[in-house]
Order: sequence, then C-alpha cells, then structure tokens
Amino acid sequence: MKRSFSTLVGVSLSMLSGLASADVVFSPFQAGPSAAGTGANASFYAIDSAWQGSTVAWNESTRQYGTDLSASGFAPIGSFGWGTGIWGRADWNAITAPSSTVPITSSFSMVTPLMSFADTCYLQNPTLGFGSLPPLALPSGTSACPGAAGPVAANIDNWASRFTGFIRVTDPGTYNFSVGFDDGFFFDLYGAGGSKLSIGKDFLNDRGRESFGQNLVLSEGLYQFELGAWDRLEAGFVDLRWKLPGASDFTLIPAQNLLSSAGGGTVSLPGTLALGAAAGLFGWAARRRRPVS
Repeated sequence: MKRSFSTLVGVSLSMLSGLASADVVFSPFQAGPSAAGTGANASFYAIDSAWQGSTVAWNESTRQYGTDLSASGFAPIGSFGWGTGIWGRADWNAITAPSSTVPITSSFSMVTPLMSFADTCYLQNPTLGFGSLPPLALPSGTSACPGAAGPVAANIDNWASRFTGFIRVTDPGTYNFSVGFDDGFFFDLYGAGGSKLSIGKDFLNDRGRESFGQNLVLSEGLYQFELGAWDRLEAGFVDLRWKLPGASDFTLIPAQNLLSSAGGGTVSLPGTLALGAAAGLFGWAARRRRPVS
C-alpha cells in the first residue's frame, strides 16, 4: 500500500517569457525536413524489491521528502526498515547509470513505435486506459491488484524506464506534450543551442498526467528528448502524448514522428541529470508518499 502524507506542491517557472499565459517559441535541435522515423529508443529495468539502497531524502518526523540529505532531520529512505525499492529520481539515476550497482533482475532495450507502457495491475483495471506490458520478466504467481475483480497474473513492481530520441515536427504551429505516470517521471525536451524545457514529478505520486504550463510554438525539425519514469508498487505506467496544432486532445505520437537517431548517428544528450536549464523549468512538483510501516 502507498499512502499520501502531504498536499501537492507545484512550482511553475518560465524563463523564456515574461507573461505566464504566453506561448513559448522553441526552436528545433535540428531544423528543416527529415525522413520519417520508426520509433524511439527504450530501455526497461526491474530491480530486486528488497533493495535498500535508495538515496531519496526522507524526514521521518515530518514525513516529508527532500532533496538534501545534509539538511537537518533527513536521511536516505534506504536507511529505514520499510525503505525498500524505488522512491524517486535519485533512484532512477542509480538504476540507469552505466556503472549501476543496483540489483537488476530483468532488463530489455529496443526501439519502440509507441511510448505507452503499463504493468499488470494497470492493465487489469479496465478504467485506466491504454498501455502495453513492458518487456520484462514477470514474477511467478499472482497479484491482488486494486480495481481488479480478483487475483491476476503477477505484477511487475519496482521497475524503471528510459526513452530517448527525437520528435519529428513536420507541421509548424502550437504544440504541447503530456506524460501520464504512476509513480513518477521527468520529461526533457531539447532545442537549439542546448536549450531545454522540462516537466516532472519526483518521488512517489498518485496516478496523473502532466503537460507543459504553456503551449510551445514549434517549427519544422527534430526536437531531442529524454523521458524517464519509475513505479514502486501496485499499478504503474508511463505514456507520452502530444497535442497537435488546432487539436483539443492529446494523442500518442506516431512512429513516423519518432526517431531513435538523427543524421545517421545517435546524438548525446546535453546533460540528462540537470533538472533546470536556460530554457526554463515548468511544473516540477511532488506528492509525498510512503507505505504504512
């Protein structure tokens, strides 16, 4: 079980515009026309649920997450007896690092034509929506999933995902992007000159969907991106969509608008661990949760 202990705290910043309601003009990482794509890079990781290496900061007295372990009253969640598994972005960083020492029980990498994945508990609840199982080994046995009629196939808990590549824009206009998530995520969009726009939810959060607080005026070209997500227990999913010029709803980005590389080779991300950039940081927020100990 996961339990919420605080109200949602939101921060919305824009360094590109003096008006909160103004659209943001964001130039492409690589301007001009490009060939259609077939999908984005995707990597999935399931870790040992007994892992107690989380470095996410927690204050047991106030029951609050933090970002500074040196702050008074804070300690790594992994230092508490109940602090097993994944708790936030710091753990995602540790899991996906090239030199990771986190005990990974199953992993898989591929090029995916659509970015919408969910575990068994999510898929067994018909009210939750679209998603495909991540290509990870399923545990044996069954799970009791909230919202399901009864026990279902074993659920994947404590799993993380990473998606990288380029979003191909062919029609200039006003766009927006949204990420569906449970428990947490970050989405970085890179444009010209190393500029970056970001949204995210650190730590563990109730199921939701976040979009940029301002629409983005995009021109023809390629926009580089990184999407990271994580789930601890129960239902988990990650889902990236865009809103096209003139549209009222977010829709999945089709495969022809996703590229795993540009110009014949993969381009390194300007800085995947930076949470801010000169281009701005939108809507970084967190809902603080921990299980009943």
